[in-house]
Amino acid sequence: MNRVSNIIPLVLFLVCTSTICKAPYAQLRFHQSEKTLLTIMDIIKQKKKGAYLRFGDGDVNLALGQADMKQTPNQRLQQEMQEALSINGPTVLKALPLHCKEFGGLEPGMFPGNHESNYELSSNLVHKVSPFWPDRFKDIYTPVALHFCATNHQAACITFLRFLKQNQCILVGNEHIPEDIRTLLFGPGCTFIPTPDQNSYAAIDRVEQDCLHAIQTQQGNYSVIITSMGCSGRVLQKRLWNKLDNVFLFDFGSLMDALCGWNTRAWIELSHFNAISFLNMLTRDIQVVCTAALIDQQYESRKKEYVHSLNILLSYGYIPYIVESCNAQHTTFLDSYSPHLIYTRTNDTTLRNKGVNEALSLIAACKTLPFKDDDVVIKLTGRYYFNSDAFFEIVKNNPHIDAFIKVDPHGQVFTGCFALSYNHLKRAYASLDTERMEHEMINIEQEIARYILKNISAHKIMYLDSLNVTASIFGSGERMLTHW
Repeated sequence: MNRVSNIIPLVLFLVCTSTICKAPYAQLRFHQSEKTLLTIMDIIKQKKKGAYLRFGDGDVNLALGQADMKQTPNQRLQQEMQEALSINGPTVLKALPLHCKEFGGLEPGMFPGNHESNYELSSNLVHKVSPFWPDRFKDIYTPVALHFCATNHQAACITFLRFLKQNQCILVGNEHIPEDIRTLLFGPGCTFIPTPDQNSYAAIDRVEQDCLHAIQTQQGNYSVIITSMGCSGRVLQKRLWNKLDNVFLFDFGSLMDALCGWNTRAWIELSHFNAISFLNMLTRDIQVVCTAALIDQQYESRKKEYVHSLNILLSYGYIPYIVESCNAQHTTFLDSYSPHLIYTRTNDTTLRNKGVNEALSLIAACKTLPFKDDDVVIKLTGRYYFNSDAFFEIVKNNPHIDAFIKVDPHGQVFTGCFALSYNHLKRAYASLDTERMEHEMINIEQEIARYILKNISAHKIMYLDSLNVTASIFGSGERMLTHW
């Protein structure tokens, strides 16, 4: 009886302790990585004044007068960090690393050492910052949104960075950030304000004045001020928040270190982040290649199909490269629709296998096409036409994918329209044994499918249910429309 009476109070104490710990945060809503980036994009699209402030252990330590890894504390910095923690408003996104399941911050792909925390550490952090928080904890955002998406949701990260680049940007960051990285991320028109790589707070007054001057030169246009200067960046954001209106203040985070090749954070090594591969995805362009064969049969009907298809591509904003295999002249009506014409003159009327003729034309064209290996190439048979730009949106929003294909019940790829990274497109067509294909009447659809399955990782292949393409197929002089 004594044992039972001793255990019950202990159980009640543990239950009550757990309730007391969690009760103050019952209204807290934690926004994970992709949602955080989408919210930032929405605020910038509406050109609202806003800020994304990333607070971590180092910032909290400085607010309490303690040291951080790359910043020496002082009373003035302590006061300013407390003021930064106190900023509030509907478009102020304040972030804390509460990456545990109890707070809803643990995302698939996080693990100990790679962002994952526990409830004790997370709640202790909330407890430390609570004196400086102006309201009860409600909306908290993840501070690792950008670099976690760079490793686990690359399409979302690339989309965000491309969106950011479209804006008028001012970068305030480590003086050693290479110019090519700055230009790649934010464009050649980005204003760069360098800061010391350590103890940047010592230069905070000069940096602030440089920012205010840069904003004045923007003549009132909406700007995104990007900070990449450690904990002092939050202080700069606080100062600018109080003095500027037509801006969004965005803290870039440690993805900058990773892209610069600086191994400063555990996640970079633990996630096996490949900066070169990521930068290649960021610079990937969408190219369109249309094949054509100006034969005499049904010439006028085929011409109308080519013109219709090319006009649709131009309406989407894409100027295609046209690969024509028959014409012996230097120009045709196709030159009116693109400055990029390649006349391969490879068409062989004695071939029975029409896929071989198109393959020979593309093999010849790949010797002169000026694409980067990481560009993605949408290949379209020129008389086929898109009914919407949905396929382009899919390709654009999935920069980590190398093959976008639709297959038939036999696993063959519809080669009238598909997309491959240029490196694989060249290799796929170069690998074809065209003599064997002609002799044994092997479908090119089968050969392209075989190459993709053999040479491209499964997680880099996207199988599509629909291409939104109408294919105009001529058999024995009769035109047949097929919707893919």
